[in-house]
Amino acid sequence: MEKRSQKTKLLNANFRAFQSNLLSLISHELRTPLTGILNALQLIEEGRKSECEEAYAMIKRNAVRLNDALSTLLDLASIESGTYHPRFREVDLVSLVRGRLDLYEKKLLASKLKMSCEAKTDSPPEAPVLADSKKLLRAFDICMGLVIPKAKPGKL
Repeated sequence: MEKRSQKTKLLNANFRAFQSNLLSLISHELRTPLTGILNALQLIEEGRKSECEEAYAMIKRNAVRLNDALSTLLDLASIESGTYHPRFREVDLVSLVRGRLDLYEKKLLASKLKMSCEAKTDSPPEAPVLADSKKLLRAFDICMGLVIPKAKPGKL
């Protein structure tokens, strides 16, 4: 009985540590883009016309980041509550990834990175999988957002 009690206490302590770390991460992920938005708005408010275009781009970039973070939080909450319902459809994975890579071309070039999507030659031209394409694209964007800033120049 005492062994079970110790195990329960350890699990509870681990869960509390996980919750604390998660709250810290969420706080950081929300605060960082929000600070960028507020700083950009201050530049616009001060009327520095030369910096307005840059401020607008910063607001847009950080608003998208903030929206993505909140969408991820909502997805996690729906998974936790058992109300998550992915929209599975047949998706051509190769085309999906290639199309998304095209959107990252400028960022990759600016970071001196090269990335390509290659399918095995013996596979069909399409690679259909049953998936939620919006969630796949979000996962891909999250990965790219983590990889690009930290990658060393070269091929990914």
